[in-house]
Amino acid sequence: MSIFDPKTTIAACLAGHYGQPLGEGLWGRTFRLDDQAVLKLARADGGIGHGRVPEMPQAADDNFACWLRMSCIEGQVFSADAHAALDTAGRELLARELGAALAIFHRLSDRHRDQAPVGDDLVALSRRDWIFGAIMDDLPEMERIRAKRLRERYRQLLLDCPQPVWAHGDVNPSNVIRLPGGGIGLVDFAENGWDLPAVDFAHWRTLDWLDETLLASYRDHGGVAVSDESIHVVGAINAFIGLVLDRRLGDRQAVINAEAALNDCLMAARLIE
Repeated sequence: MSIFDPKTTIAACLAGHYGQPLGEGLWGRTFRLDDQAVLKLARADGGIGHGRVPEMPQAADDNFACWLRMSCIEGQVFSADAHAALDTAGRELLARELGAALAIFHRLSDRHRDQAPVGDDLVALSRRDWIFGAIMDDLPEMERIRAKRLRERYRQLLLDCPQPVWAHGDVNPSNVIRLPGGGIGLVDFAENGWDLPAVDFAHWRTLDWLDETLLASYRDHGGVAVSDESIHVVGAINAFIGLVLDRRLGDRQAVINAEAALNDCLMAARLIE
């Protein structure tokens, strides 16, 4: 299958006749194709939107809605444990590499600047806003009040955003790959879309890994201007979403960590005292 045929290739992957399964996540399923490319399938309530999945019986049960074909990169998957094992020099190197990678990725948006939504359109298309809204009913009353106030602040930032980027949307440790020759690769684009550049710093903010080294590297490599306020706001949204998911899983320690990160971000954004 040297020529990519979505209908044939997706059907063959789902039937187990083509492609090597790489994993399954919250929003979809991933296969490695014979030509060293990667096929990502997202469910109807998931993220990506490069192409609609052709209607076929094999896709119905999983409710796949979109597909994305990407180049495959070889490297070592990062993790929170890997970060803990780094010394100070190793963490500084990681911060510089990630800052450079995000700047390069965000600059790709310039090629499609004429397609970038702004104002109300940016709010309507925000992947993060949709996910945040979807978890509102899971929050207790007092948390829901804070979440609604936070969502209003986030939407205002979207309305005022002078230069949205095509963001990855989920730059967490397990979606970062350290390349053999140095540098960073990103995987799992199920939550990507036009958004604030700050969204790609959200996980690093809630993990308390975001420092001036990373931000300076991002600026030095031509990254889009990112305000402290936007980082705190998207960090709080990220913590809220993580909190709901961790409560569903019953992970007590993760819940404690998410609550601490949430309060820290809300205080930094001056949404609580």
